[in-house]
Amino acid sequence: MFDNTYLKLAGLYLLVLAVISFVFSANIYQLSVQELQKDLHMHTSRLNQFRVPAQTKALVLDEANDQYLSSKSRIVARLVVVNLFVLTAGGLLSYYLARLTLRPIEKAHKSLERFTADASHELRTPIAAMQTETEVTLMNPKLTVEEAKQQLQSNLEEMQKLTGLTETLLQVARFSESDLVNLESVKVSMLVKQATKKVEVMAKAKSINISATNIPGVMVKVDPDGIEQALIIILENAIKYSEKGQKVMVSVTHDKNIVKIAVKDKGKGIAKADLKNIFERFYRADSSRTKNDSGGYGLGLSIAKNIIQTNGGSISVDSVEGFGSVFTVTLKKAE
Repeated sequence: MFDNTYLKLAGLYLLVLAVISFVFSANIYQLSVQELQKDLHMHTSRLNQFRVPAQTKALVLDEANDQYLSSKSRIVARLVVVNLFVLTAGGLLSYYLARLTLRPIEKAHKSLERFTADASHELRTPIAAMQTETEVTLMNPKLTVEEAKQQLQSNLEEMQKLTGLTETLLQVARFSESDLVNLESVKVSMLVKQATKKVEVMAKAKSINISATNIPGVMVKVDPDGIEQALIIILENAIKYSEKGQKVMVSVTHDKNIVKIAVKDKGKGIAKADLKNIFERFYRADSSRTKNDSGGYGLGLSIAKNIIQTNGGSISVDSVEGFGSVFTVTLKKAE
């Protein structure tokens, strides 16, 4: 699909370059010919000032005219060579620029295709499960009220999964398409406090202690709700993949221009091969990030990354499989 687009855009670039080169060459040719005509006219005028035999004068003028025509031919030949070189080099450069220009669009297109395919798969799975289970239940001629209730309960669980996935997909769309955010100066300590408070129930369910002490009151200019949501996602991720009774630690460091919020866990960790893909939509590493273990869809970290980038920040991860992970959020300090 994009191969033809590359060629069309490169052709457009080359056409523009060819027009510019032709106009430039035509102007150079015209100016050069005018100078040659001026010199020829001056040479003729000088001859007329002297008493030169007509035959000699004719020979001199013929030679000057021959030089004039020869010079014109050389100018044309050189301009042709220069234009051929310009068009050849321009063609290669145009194709390179076309690929460079369309690369973000191609990447976004492929991302959209992958997202659509993954979303369709994730939505189809619970629907297919409900359909199969319901069909099997209805085919049972000795269906009891208790079995019917169990089937309804199972369908309800699948519908709850669909609802959760739909809400998550809406979050993805919201934070992927939002370019404008309401930036406010807020203390990092407040953001961390609110985020840790909202995951307390989840942490207590696994007897996990969240350590967030000595957080400095440094200010950042961000969308408070968005960054808080991103921190919640990162904290939930740390809790999900930590064993019961473990500790999740939140620390903040800062210098002149930036603030770094680090969330460290001692969970399963992430394999080195999976680190580069961990922020992709629907990505779940086989060894440590599986749907069966966590009940997630591989969208949380992608949402967190989009939120943080929308706020002018960045997120990175360091992890050793079997020893835990450290997610670091980097934000700009408020002036």
